[in-house]
Amino acid sequence: MEWILLEYGRYVRQTLLNGLHGRGSHVNPANVFGDLNWRLVGEIPHGIQHSIWQIVNHMIYWQEFSLALLTDDTPRTPEHAADTWTDSVSPTSESEWLNAVNTFLKGLHAVEGSMDNLDATVAARHGRSRAEVIGMLVGHNSYHLGQIVFLRQTLGAWVPSLGDTW
Repeated sequence: MEWILLEYGRYVRQTLLNGLHGRGSHVNPANVFGDLNWRLVGEIPHGIQHSIWQIVNHMIYWQEFSLALLTDDTPRTPEHAADTWTDSVSPTSESEWLNAVNTFLKGLHAVEGSMDNLDATVAARHGRSRAEVIGMLVGHNSYHLGQIVFLRQTLGAWVPSLGDTW
């Protein structure tokens, strides 16, 4: 029975890693941001609520929130979902854009480094496991990365070599 639990734990860990880094049915985050003109990330097509810049910063917010939970910190839960979105529609420079992308990608690796004791409970969220926190982040990132792919396609900035998902 113990070997079944160990094998299951490895399966869960691998599934979470696949989601974080875009393997299997998830898009690779590095591909989503590849060859993207920094000026374009502030564009909001008609009928769309947020720019790519705003989405990336929203993802960084929740990734840092999740990392805080995984390090037994107690981050302040925002009162409203709107509090997790930046009012700034676009970066002021290419370096600001690249810094945001690097912050996001480094955060993925930090989450990967926090993948120990996945069944342990997160201190600030009674009854929620570390695996649940990471799983929610994977789902959140996957959703918003898909939005960014859609926005890039809408803006004519999705390079065919990047494929549909992988």
